[in-house]
Parts: sequence; structure tokens; C-alpha cells
Amino acid sequence: MKFLVDECLSPDWVAVFHSLGHEAIHWRDVGNAGDPDSKLIDWARKYNAVVFTKDMDFSQLLYLSRESLPSVLQLRNINVLASHTRNAVIEAATRFAEQLEQGCLISISSKGTRVRVLPLD
Repeated sequence: MKFLVDECLSPDWVAVFHSLGHEAIHWRDVGNAGDPDSKLIDWARKYNAVVFTKDMDFSQLLYLSRESLPSVLQLRNINVLASHTRNAVIEAATRFAEQLEQGCLISISSKGTRVRVLPLD
């Protein structure tokens, strides 16, 4: 699986995904700072990548697009440092790998992990 780490998150996350055997790239390495979220969605769709973000706008973009890809793995109202949230992200990426391949929105929060299949209703 390939992950696109949003610019709002540390590049340290790339190493976390690499440690799981996944490809990963930070947005700063393929796009420009301040690019609209729609550009990340388009890039992820083109290169079959999962968007990893803390930005809540992605769920709205997914809803409006009615598309089944790309998947989004979202940190919601929790510490976004890899050192604090690494285990929850690894668990979600591993446990829900099949759903991520098929198209879903996964939100990780202090209350747990929620998976919604795409397209969103």
C-alpha cells in the first residue's frame, strides 16, 4: 500500500509507514505548501495512495466527490506526533488494510477508530 502524508503532519510519519513495509511520501516532496486539499485527493487517486491527514476537510471532499477512492486515514482531535499516536495508526492501517485498498475513511480519535466505506452517504 502507498500512503501520502499531508503537509499538516510531520515527515516522521513516512518512516512509520516504511516500517510496516508500505510506500510513503510526504506532500512536500510531490506538491507545494498550501496546495488545496483537492490536489492531494487528485494525486492520491492518480497514484493509488491513501491520504494520511489530520485535516477534517477531507471527509467533506470525499462526500461531495461520491468517489470510492482514495481512502483517507484521519487523525481526529488527538496528538498527531508519531511518537504519541504511532501504535493506533499502525493498528488501524494493519487491521483495516483490505478496507483501505477498497476505499474507506478511517478516523482515529481518543474514543477509538471508526471506518466508513466509500462512497460516503
